[in-house]
Amino acid sequence: MIITVACSGRTWGVRASPLNSADGYNRPKADFRFNWRARSYIRGSCRMTEEEFIASIDCRFPYDAPREWRRSIALARNISPNAVFMVIHELCRPPRSSRVSAVTRLRIYRCVQQRFKHPLLTRLDSLFSTAISGRMVPLSRAGAAMRQVAGYRDQYNALAICYFSCNDRLGRTKALYEAITAEWSNAPSGLA
Repeated sequence: MIITVACSGRTWGVRASPLNSADGYNRPKADFRFNWRARSYIRGSCRMTEEEFIASIDCRFPYDAPREWRRSIALARNISPNAVFMVIHELCRPPRSSRVSAVTRLRIYRCVQQRFKHPLLTRLDSLFSTAISGRMVPLSRAGAAMRQVAGYRDQYNALAICYFSCNDRLGRTKALYEAITAEWSNAPSGLA
């Protein structure tokens, strides 16, 4: 049995669960349906967790479909800042199989800037733009950016962008990355 649920103007399939013998009701249970256009999974309830969203766009961001990338940005904005930084991460580091130009990625980034406000976005704008353009930043600049991100707990994707924005052959940024993530994981919840 398939029950449909309307979600922001679209209809997505929701599979009904088997009859629950304990209470005698047949309650619908959301499952995942593949959205062929966005090449990602959308949950029937239209609420994705941060992990689900990241998995849905990792190496599958719809660069060539403006309507879909706008939806991805809107969805990320409703989930968490880290989800939005994952969108920016995909712009900075597209998959090797993708042939999307830096100009297109910068255009998408400008759209993210218009729709999402965060202190890190304004502070790291030039680093993000440089990384999207395909250029490396100096090691000192990447380290300074990573230290700025450290003040915003659990922004792993912003930290990853800074980490991958330089060519660190000696591993200095790797040690800093590991120190910051260890600090975040050891901090009590609710505190930055």
